Amino acid sequence: MQTKYLIIGGSHAGLNAADEIRTHDQQSPLTMISMENYLPYSPTILPYIVSGKSEEQNIYLRDQRFFQENRITYLSGKKAVGIDPGAAKVTLSDGGEIGYEKLLIATGAEPTIPPVPGLRDASYHVLRTMDDARKLKEALENAKSAVIMGAGLVGLHAAESFSEKGLKVAVVELFPQVLPGYFDTEASELIQRVFVEKGVTFYLNNPAEKVESVAGKSRVILKQGQELEGDILLVSTGVKTRTDFLEGSGLEIDQGIIVDNFMRSSIENIWAAGDVAQADSFFGTEKVLNAILPDAFEQGKIAGMSMAEGTSVVQDFPELGEKDFSLI
Repeated sequence: MQTKYLIIGGSHAGLNAADEIRTHDQQSPLTMISMENYLPYSPTILPYIVSGKSEEQNIYLRDQRFFQENRITYLSGKKAVGIDPGAAKVTLSDGGEIGYEKLLIATGAEPTIPPVPGLRDASYHVLRTMDDARKLKEALENAKSAVIMGAGLVGLHAAESFSEKGLKVAVVELFPQVLPGYFDTEASELIQRVFVEKGVTFYLNNPAEKVESVAGKSRVILKQGQELEGDILLVSTGVKTRTDFLEGSGLEIDQGIIVDNFMRSSIENIWAAGDVAQADSFFGTEKVLNAILPDAFEQGKIAGMSMAEGTSVVQDFPELGEKDFSLI
């Protein structure tokens, strides 16, 4: 299979790139692949699938009609396992190959499992994919208590959902505030107060030091000595970029794929955006990962414009401030 534009990943960054490409180029072949057997969705909504507050069919970001109307080939259940920049092709887990002229890597991130003694041998859940949500929803049917490791967006969404289902919920966080990647201390305290009023207990600045399985439950022992037990243990302590399939590609990779202000990677005709991209900090030129939805949205938009429009992206985004405006 051959396509002009190939996007690996079907969430916010990939979709916004596709929208932008179609804004500037309505005819050239455009292909998106997703490793999951679902239409695109936002992982941040998954706790509401778990709680039953929302049905699966209501959370998809795009439907089949969108792809048809925009002449986008959307291939689900297709996992990229390698790329060959020299041959300009991507190898899939089923043995297939897709050739491209321009490639966007928007594979996002996957949960990190902290090196807490006993955790990997215990029964725990993560919540990043629809399959994760289905497994957790099933486990909740007979649960009365839950321990959540991590007070980020997914962790607090889960705490809300669990609490509304009547579970006793405890949240454990390494940092001294909830949502440390999103809000300052004052805003975080206001948010935490609402959760406390709903019966959620927080253990901040107090990370887990050991996890045990006891009589079908998970026991979490904290740094300050508290011992928490839950029928459910949800680990939402952070994410890492999905870059394993890029080994040997020659791409410059640190914590994520290093990109410039146009989301271009170190290799010609390859871009990256979203959670997988390591771009300039808002406060300077230091390359950082900022795995939050607003960044994924904007990076996808910039990448798509850059892929489709070349140098005109400079006119639309003059504030990017690059000295070298020659685009690949």
